[in-house]
Amino acid sequence: DSISKFINLFKSTTPLSDKTAGIAPQNAGAILSFSFNDYDQFLRNQQFFLDAIANTDNGMENIEEIGVIFLNDEKAVAVHAFENEGIMESLEGLRTGSVSYQGSEIWQLQKPTFINELFQPLVKNFEPNFYTVIENTHVFASSQNILQIIIANKRSGFTFDKGKVYQTVKEQIGSESSMLFVSGTIR
Repeated sequence: DSISKFINLFKSTTPLSDKTAGIAPQNAGAILSFSFNDYDQFLRNQQFFLDAIANTDNGMENIEEIGVIFLNDEKAVAVHAFENEGIMESLEGLRTGSVSYQGSEIWQLQKPTFINELFQPLVKNFEPNFYTVIENTHVFASSQNILQIIIANKRSGFTFDKGKVYQTVKEQIGSESSMLFVSGTIR
């Protein structure tokens, strides 16, 4: 029953090409991405199938993918949007400070539960204390170090989508999906 409710979160949405693999470091243990072409429909599905309270005024209406990057026994959450303005405005009041790393700003956050609240059940038990923006992606992590690893690997082109595992998987599956899980190791 819970699996069908989970799958129904993507009902009446169109799968998209994943973007998380282009942000995640090549040495990530795994990536998990959820994509949809209509965030409002995703919210309606949350409300209908999970009895969740839809928060439609959250600045997230341009989201098209939520990705989870598993790296060094931690995880980061990548929120991809086709336009960042609403997300930036939503996060302004949550920032408490920032540092610059390799030309990217890393902001500290004061409310680490908001990601769980917005994206349940896709993201659970995650407390993002920091975030950065890479292209049209907001990347959240519990530690500043994980964001620095992600930034450094993205800048050097050492990303998950260029690794052998991901390339092998992409040859075998379609180019678009609502849910994608790829483990970073070959046995």
